[in-house]
Amino acid sequence: MARENRFSLEAIADEPWAARFTREFDLVVASNVLRSSQTGKILYDAELEARVAEFCAPLDGGLAQRFVGTLEIPGDRDARWARVMDAKAFLKEAARGTWAIFGMDGGFDIFMADGCGGTATPSGQKFLWRSATASALCFGNAYAAVLGTEVYNRRHAIRAEIADASFAAHTVPAGTIARDVRFGGQMHTYSKVEYLGPAGDRNPGDPAAPLVMATRRGVRPVEVLLTRDGFLATFGLPSVMPERYRDPGNSARLSTRMEARVTAANRVLVMHFAGHPVADLHPFPKPGYWTADGDTVSCPVCITGDSIGDPSGRFSVRFAPGSAGVVGSDLAWTREPAAEPAAPRL
Repeated sequence: MARENRFSLEAIADEPWAARFTREFDLVVASNVLRSSQTGKILYDAELEARVAEFCAPLDGGLAQRFVGTLEIPGDRDARWARVMDAKAFLKEAARGTWAIFGMDGGFDIFMADGCGGTATPSGQKFLWRSATASALCFGNAYAAVLGTEVYNRRHAIRAEIADASFAAHTVPAGTIARDVRFGGQMHTYSKVEYLGPAGDRNPGDPAAPLVMATRRGVRPVEVLLTRDGFLATFGLPSVMPERYRDPGNSARLSTRMEARVTAANRVLVMHFAGHPVADLHPFPKPGYWTADGDTVSCPVCITGDSIGDPSGRFSVRFAPGSAGVVGSDLAWTREPAAEPAAPRL
């Protein structure tokens, strides 16, 4: 079966809106990759894709944002995938952002036209959701999947640019000593790691690559050729932003509006339940438990014995339109628990 085309920045390069779109795309990727490098916090692909999608969608001049509807795929198991392919055929010819929900064997999935002759789905055609109204089956998740391959490509390219800029920004003299060395994606323990300087003729493909001598008791010293990332980690040097990605708005690009609202809602929830008289009360403030309805986000509130699917109540936080500014909160019990003193802490 021929592989579908995929959205790429190259494919839209001649569009009049492409320059602004590409600039925003790169700034979102660069600001998030830099923060991950500086903090050591893992940046998941889905997080980055969602952030790029939110900031870039308003600049995508080829985006239709048209929902076709929910389509049930009938037939027996042997024929179902052929019918899925047939059902997707009309999306391949549609404008980017045209999307549909497909139902098959009791599960649902979402597909979106990428405007380049292909389709995208965040699940990989797994039909994971049991409800056609699941929060994952929304425009934002599908559009993030459309951009996913290009986000991956730009992430790795920009990460290399950040490593190059950071390496050039620090002057480390030959003879500088570290204790451990990072290569092969892992930190390796040595009693002494000495920077020898640029590899020079020993690495003709990249003469400026950093070379170190790693020593461990009872083991013959070994020369190790490091990547720029590995050198920065080995000698504890901070990453810096390349000049061309510096922008005063980068801090705002580090989270989607939903992420910012969840952060604010978590603070409100913790304050609300501090010292609450109900024993064994367990709100679930993890990001995945918050759902959005317009400018309100809410999460389940459970007491001992509840399951997430059958909570005792729901805590809601209301926000000003288009912002993460909290304007109010509510707690609605579906089963009002009896007030009990909390068990003493030992």
